[in-house]
Amino acid sequence: MPDLCPICPQMIGQSSQRHNGVCIALPNKMQDHVKALYQHRDQTQLPADTEYNGLPFNQHGRGFIWKIRCFDVRWVMRQLRGQTGLHILEVGAWNGWLSHHLAHAGHWVTALEYSDHPTDGLGAKQFYNLDWHTIQMDPTDLYLFKMQFDVVIINHGLHYFTDPIDYVKKAQALVAADGRLFLLNLIFHKDPTQRIQQIRQQATVFETTYHYPYFLQPSRGYMDLKDRDAFIKSGVQLRSYPNMWRANLKAQWIHTAPRYQYGYWKKTKLNGGVIYSGLSNP
Repeated sequence: MPDLCPICPQMIGQSSQRHNGVCIALPNKMQDHVKALYQHRDQTQLPADTEYNGLPFNQHGRGFIWKIRCFDVRWVMRQLRGQTGLHILEVGAWNGWLSHHLAHAGHWVTALEYSDHPTDGLGAKQFYNLDWHTIQMDPTDLYLFKMQFDVVIINHGLHYFTDPIDYVKKAQALVAADGRLFLLNLIFHKDPTQRIQQIRQQATVFETTYHYPYFLQPSRGYMDLKDRDAFIKSGVQLRSYPNMWRANLKAQWIHTAPRYQYGYWKKTKLNGGVIYSGLSNP
C-alpha cells in the first residue's frame, strides 16, 4: 500500500484513530447520527461471517440488488483487466463486497463509508482474507484528499447526496490524467412521486424513533431524468444494466418505476490540454 494515508500524514495502519481496522475521520458530531441510522437498518439479510469472501456472487439469489452487484464486479474488473497496482478510491464501499475483488487484483484500494460497523460497514473487512485501506468519514468531504487516483468509483447511493451532479464534478477532479470514474447503480425516476411518498414514510418512522434527520446530508433521496441529462452533459457515458432489462422496460410504461443504469467517464490528456471523454462502448 502507499506509505501515507491519502488524507492525513500518518502511516497507513499506524493511525491512533482506528477501530475495527478502520481509520476514523468522521466528525464527532456525526457519530451518533450514523450509529442511529445503522441501528435502524435491517441487518437480518447480512451475510454470515463465512460468506464475505464469496460476495457478491454467493448472494445472487437474495434479491435484485445483489444481481446488480454481481454485474458491477464483473464490469469493473473487465475495465481494469490487464492492469495492476492502480490507486483506486471507492466511495460507498459498505462491507467490502467490491473492495476485496479490487485488492485481490493487486490494486491499492482506499475505501470510504460512513460506518465502521463490524458486519454492516467497513469493519466487515475483518472477515476477508485480504486487506485494504478503509476510512470512516463523511464522503462529501472529498476536499480532504491531497492526491489524485487512477480510478474513482462511486459505489451505489449517489441519489442520497445533496447535489449528485456537483458531487460527480468533485469526484472528477480527483481523477488523474488518463484515469477513470465509475458510477454504479444509478437510479433515475421519470415521475418520483411514489419514491417521495416512500421516503416520507420511512423518514417519519426513523425521525420519531431516533430524533435525527432520516438522511445524513440534506437530500431528495432520488434522481430524475434532469439529473440523467446533466450526467450526460458532464461527459458521463450511461448504459442500462442488461440484467435489469425487465425493470427498465417496465419504466418505459409505468412512469413511477425506476430505471437502472451505470456510468463511465475518462479523463484524457492530449497535447498539453485535458479532454474529458466517455468510452464509446463501456
